[in-house]
Amino acid sequence: MRLVATVLALASATGGAVHANDDAVREAIRALVPQANIEQIKPSAVAGFQEVTVDNNILYVSNDGKHLFQGALFDITRRVDLTEQSKAAHRAKTLAGIDKTKTISFPAKNEKHHVTIFTDIDCGYCRKLHQEVAQINDLGISVDYLFFPRNGLQSDAYNKAVSVWCATDRKLALTDAKAGKPIEHKMCANPIADDFQIGLKLGVGAFGTPAMYADDGRQLGGYLAAPALLERLNQAKPAKVAR
Repeated sequence: MRLVATVLALASATGGAVHANDDAVREAIRALVPQANIEQIKPSAVAGFQEVTVDNNILYVSNDGKHLFQGALFDITRRVDLTEQSKAAHRAKTLAGIDKTKTISFPAKNEKHHVTIFTDIDCGYCRKLHQEVAQINDLGISVDYLFFPRNGLQSDAYNKAVSVWCATDRKLALTDAKAGKPIEHKMCANPIADDFQIGLKLGVGAFGTPAMYADDGRQLGGYLAAPALLERLNQAKPAKVAR
């Protein structure tokens, strides 16, 4: 990422002091990159380093400001990816703030799990996944859809998403659109641009669609068949290091 690359490059040539308090860390980061969006600062698992969330990325900054690194921080004893845990917690907070009235919901009758899916109507695997949404519901998994037109807010997929949102029966319109059926072009107030921004914040732009998230912030993957999705949801929450 350009911002992170800039921070890394400047940090190697800068010796500004960073103390273990939020104000000092913020001042030091912004001295390097004034436009940096510092979202969170907290002590890291490494003595002498602060964990800093900058523009949805995790950085580790030494208290004296002389060292900075980006990458996965592992707890070897517990075999846990601590960086991914922090990212998941950040994503969970974002997901919890989503207005459920601005989603298209396919609820399970006996809900055991809930997933948020970012979708593009013209995405092949999004369509394949939607063909299994009834089976997903039967397994006790409720689905909330948000739109993420991969080619942006001027694309045909965006226009289709707006038409689906403005339809009288959104669930039927979404199902028809994903089946390749023509849908009536409509315009109305809609949350598609907001969906897109939330998706960018969660990293959907880099990951692609479909992008599925558990409420605890875990990124569950792209397309998964219904049984595989249930298995993934039932897995232990900590991000384990592969053996």
